Amino acid sequence: MLGLSFNCCALRTLWVKTFMSLKQFRSYSLKASGHQTVLVNRLSNPIIVVLLMVLLAFGFPPTAHSQQGRSASKVEVAYVTEEMLTPTVNIDARIVISQDRAVTAPNDGIVRFESGQIGDVVAKGDVLATQDSKDMTHQLELLRLDLTQTKDHLDEISSQLAFEKTLLALAEDQLALQQDKLERLTTLANEQIIPKDRMDEAMRTHLAARQVLISHRQKISKLEADLEQSNHNKSRTDLLIKDLLADIKAATLVAPVSGQLVALPQFDAQYFRKGEMIANIRTTTDYELEADVPIKWLRYLRQASVIYGTDADGQALTAILRSELPEENARTASRPVRFRITSVLTAAMMADAAQVQLNLPVADQQLVTTIPVDAIIPKGDGAVVFVAQDNKAIRTEIRIGEAFGDKIIVKTGLSLGQQVISKGNEGLRDGAEITIVSGGDEG
Repeated sequence: MLGLSFNCCALRTLWVKTFMSLKQFRSYSLKASGHQTVLVNRLSNPIIVVLLMVLLAFGFPPTAHSQQGRSASKVEVAYVTEEMLTPTVNIDARIVISQDRAVTAPNDGIVRFESGQIGDVVAKGDVLATQDSKDMTHQLELLRLDLTQTKDHLDEISSQLAFEKTLLALAEDQLALQQDKLERLTTLANEQIIPKDRMDEAMRTHLAARQVLISHRQKISKLEADLEQSNHNKSRTDLLIKDLLADIKAATLVAPVSGQLVALPQFDAQYFRKGEMIANIRTTTDYELEADVPIKWLRYLRQASVIYGTDADGQALTAILRSELPEENARTASRPVRFRITSVLTAAMMADAAQVQLNLPVADQQLVTTIPVDAIIPKGDGAVVFVAQDNKAIRTEIRIGEAFGDKIIVKTGLSLGQQVISKGNEGLRDGAEITIVSGGDEG
């Protein structure tokens, strides 16, 4: 077919050139006889000779009259059907920012920025700025010295505690011996075998041993309290060092998420207090849609599972209802409604206040007549279709409504069950012969 088409085009081109040459030839033949020399020169042109030879070999291209016998056009058809669809209307909506991700100063100090400007795209973990950490480094060294002293003090207390516990054990043994001796002497003194002053002496020795025991226990209690306090000090110093190390690490400010820089400080080096905002990053998930929806349509909107629309470039988008803001415009009887974008965010939508259009439901489902969108041929403010009837294409003017995906509502001009040509309708003329190759079987 490709070769045949090429040959036909080539022959048509040759025919046109030949026709133009013959016109020139005819004009020369009508001149006076004194111009015969010019005519001979024209006929002696090799190009004209070749064209005449081709024309005689292949004949003239087919005329419009000869084309009437060509084969019928092959088409696909679809039935005019009825469907339950929800009437919708297009309304203007806008892109709004739900939230930006803030980068804040981790400590007090001067922040110096790396190369970067508003609008640059950064990846998560990219270094944005560094904060002066000299004071924190000095404080870290002091804390480490305190930690070393605390550990040494803990070792000293532990040694003293172990020594006092050994002395306590000896004092307990000494007291036990003095207790036995006191009991024996008390028995002998009661039997008047020994004088009473020896029992008194044994009593004084026993009391002295008890005093030594109590003294050691007191020292041990104090050492254990000092040991516990020193352990608390060590834990506190460890925690301070850990926090300080984290602050020093945080002094290198990195992007917490991937996105676009939308706010930066005025100066490359600037003093910030802890918690102050340094930069703002906007991600693709920070965009939402907002539209002022008339109150009378809100109940239909709440029932919709998906909302369709288009961006400023005509790219399709989908969204879902997220929230109805508690505000109302008394003049327009509408409320602002927020939608979460569920389709891929296009470049046309990635800007605050970017305009989009949403297709919102405005009534309950209705029974409507539909045909495929491909069957429509635009005609000014209206449209036409070709109806397949008795193997002919009948041109029919119709009035259409809203489109729903690959279907469109037909208001007038067609009847249920008719067949419209959905493929192959390009270039058809009214009454042309057709051959249905697909779509002719209902259901």
